[in-house]
Amino acid sequence: MKIPELVELFVKKPYHLDMGRNRLAMLYDCTSDDVVLAKSLARGEIARTEVAVATKPVSRNIKLPKPFIGGSADSILIIGDTHVPFDLPGYLEFCRDVQEFFNCGKVIQIGDLVDYHASSYHETIPEGWSPKDELDYAKQRIKEWERVFPEVTVTLGSHDLRPHRKMRSGMVANEWLKSFEDVYDTPNWRYVDEYVYQGIKYTHGTTDAWSNLLNSGVSVVQGHLHTRASVQWHNLGGKSIFAMQVGCGINDKTYAFEYAKTNTTKSHISCGVVFGGNPIVINKETWDASKAK
Repeated sequence: MKIPELVELFVKKPYHLDMGRNRLAMLYDCTSDDVVLAKSLARGEIARTEVAVATKPVSRNIKLPKPFIGGSADSILIIGDTHVPFDLPGYLEFCRDVQEFFNCGKVIQIGDLVDYHASSYHETIPEGWSPKDELDYAKQRIKEWERVFPEVTVTLGSHDLRPHRKMRSGMVANEWLKSFEDVYDTPNWRYVDEYVYQGIKYTHGTTDAWSNLLNSGVSVVQGHLHTRASVQWHNLGGKSIFAMQVGCGINDKTYAFEYAKTNTTKSHISCGVVFGGNPIVINKETWDASKAK
């Protein structure tokens, strides 16, 4: 098989890219060097296709649900990592449905609100948005979230702080920094490193919620880990405390998450609710299925 035919095959059946070159050479009657070249070309073609889809202008003509007014202060909605503008279509609406169902009067976004892929210290996709374009689309998307959730507490994650780290790398003093409220034009949103409410610590985290619980000795609600959504309980001196991982709301198919494509475990699309002190993780797929019945 010739190289152009191999490339076409690998694009149509990308699982071949994980197979060994010698095995593929035997299967398709070519040299192992041909396989290596064809794999490289196919990966480039797949990346260009995905970027072309991911970088289409964000539509502004979408109908958003109305804000849920009221609700109980003892019922808290926790929105997972969103990484806008690479959040999953429908995740906002899902969170809004959960908010009303559980009568949530308080909303917390658990961090990595924005991705800042173009400003990463790691390798980025050259065909992707520029830092300015990505920020513009992110700000537009945040305004849509704000229209549905007018008051939110955001616990800042590592991606949120990328611009600050870039400024620090450039030896720019903090006095030059704008606030998140100003940059995103969200005057009623609050941006904090972590947030303690009714004795429960809400934080983006750097490890996992269970380790955080053991270190702090209090109940912890955390984001950061896209592939985990769970609640674990611990008895501390006769008192039950919990560690919740809320999952996330990202779109795995966008180029910003290409680094995770080799993971066997996919992102867990979910949000969390703390209802009268009790933690609940709500899976979007299960939620959608229950609504369809």
